[in-house]
Amino acid sequence: MKDYKDNQAKFSYSLVLEISQRTKDLDILKAISYYFGTGNIYSDKKGLSKVKFNNIKNIQHRLLPFFYFYPLVGFKLKQFNVWVKAVILKISYLSTTETEQNIKTNSLYKKDEYSINVDIEKMCHF
Repeated sequence: MKDYKDNQAKFSYSLVLEISQRTKDLDILKAISYYFGTGNIYSDKKGLSKVKFNNIKNIQHRLLPFFYFYPLVGFKLKQFNVWVKAVILKISYLSTTETEQNIKTNSLYKKDEYSINVDIEKMCHF
């Protein structure tokens, strides 16, 4: 939470998809990161390593299509569907913010880079 001069608190958030494995399986995480062409790998002292994806463009255009074609199962699918709703909100917010900025600067509206290429709601089994 950030405090601004007008004394109104403003919140910010980011979305992260994280996959974790024991550090002895670090090569698996490297392969996942390589496959998607993105992701940051972290290891801790407790023997756990993670690959994290937090770039909204990569989430939208690489991760979501992958999980559409290769869906998760069980409880992970339910968790993923909740997360996808948050992704949709974030993309919607970014699109709205960009549209407002274009209006303020009197520029012509161009199709924004955060447009969704697939029907995410159908894709994630809502």
